[in-house]
Amino acid sequence: MRRLSALIGILRAACFAVAVAGLLLAFAVPWPVSGPVLAVTLAVVGLIVIANLRGSRPRPQPYSTFESDALGHPVTERFLIPRPLGLAFGPDERVVCHAAPVMRTLSDWRRIFHAGATVVMGLGVVRNWENAIILTPRRLVALMLGPDDITRLVPHAPATRMLDALPGDAGAKRRFLCLAAARELAAALADLVSTKSLTDICSGRPAYSIPLDEMRDARL
Repeated sequence: MRRLSALIGILRAACFAVAVAGLLLAFAVPWPVSGPVLAVTLAVVGLIVIANLRGSRPRPQPYSTFESDALGHPVTERFLIPRPLGLAFGPDERVVCHAAPVMRTLSDWRRIFHAGATVVMGLGVVRNWENAIILTPRRLVALMLGPDDITRLVPHAPATRMLDALPGDAGAKRRFLCLAAARELAAALADLVSTKSLTDICSGRPAYSIPLDEMRDARL
């Protein structure tokens, strides 16, 4: 689907270039005018082709549902982890409480100005992607549960399964997952916490932690 979307986008750009060239020839536009117009048109078409080629690349993370499926606009996303996981989990570290869904954890002041996902030339950068948090005696852990996690952990998850059929970009789908599939997301996190260790929960999923001794203030 991603390659087909990219191919359609490139064909649309090529048709646009041919149409511009045809109009210039049909009206016999002088070369001093038509030359710059053709140069700008070719530059725009080149940028569109590059964007579609970048967007059709394999995604660097396993959340295949979090992508734009609008024809001609494939987007490959790259997660920017705000903070590494940090200290390894100790054998006595346990889950005190957990919550899902959450919309955002502000781990860095720079996230105030760069929230969500931005797309430049077919490559999206996701800066705040967590939708669940876990509190331990030593840290606050923020992690991302994708629709594959939910459908695997929750036997009946109609809202999450509907996500595959919906159009829209990654940001819209993440918000949909937090809003319409809130109960399913909470159930998936509860199942993970009750059956897996902290190391297993964070392994293979985008996750980071903030040590409690480095937190000055916490507000609800």
